[in-house]
Amino acid sequence: MEDMKEFVAYLRRLKRDLDKLNELLERRGYRDG
Repeated sequence: MEDMKEFVAYLRRLKRDLDKLNELLERRGYRDG
């Protein structure tokens, strides 16, 4: 069960990184069309 907690924490970190990356790309205008 401890492994599951570690895995969830890892996924949360990953999602936060992806969100950060998305934000960066949007700011640089890569996603306009």
